[in-house]
Amino acid sequence: MSVENVADYFELMRANCPPALKLFCATSPEDFSDAVELAVENAMQHMEAGAAYNHNRDERALTHELAGCLGGGGVHVQNEAHSNGHVDITVAHPSNTAWRTLGECKLYQGPAYHVGGCGQILNRYATGRLPRTFCLDCLNGMTSNGTPNTFATSSENMPSSFSA
Repeated sequence: MSVENVADYFELMRANCPPALKLFCATSPEDFSDAVELAVENAMQHMEAGAAYNHNRDERALTHELAGCLGGGGVHVQNEAHSNGHVDITVAHPSNTAWRTLGECKLYQGPAYHVGGCGQILNRYATGRLPRTFCLDCLNGMTSNGTPNTFATSSENMPSSFSA
């Protein structure tokens, strides 16, 4: 398929990167936040599928990988951008830069460490105007069935959260 006009481009995005299309077409901060959440979920699934290659990487490398996955389809993603400090992930709408989502990624070291990451994003980096932020926990090691695990989407002992 050759891309000869904007309609072709958006059709290509719909077919190959649906979260990016939802992000571009968001009409409100809430729609944008929903689209970012979907993009993060898709990126996490991609990283979990490659867990055998990611299980021994450090927090910065995993965060960089997440930023790369989120940046598909032309989505504006920054790793270590400044927002009252260096926040791990910043996703911005391409035409409305006030619409942003900030994220913090941590290597899982227990519930208290996750809560600390949530506090870091909410009390240090977020300005109070953002509808959502996120804190993801990365696992370094193996799951209970012996397969490598990288990003945890959620479980009762490894929380992952989008905070409103």
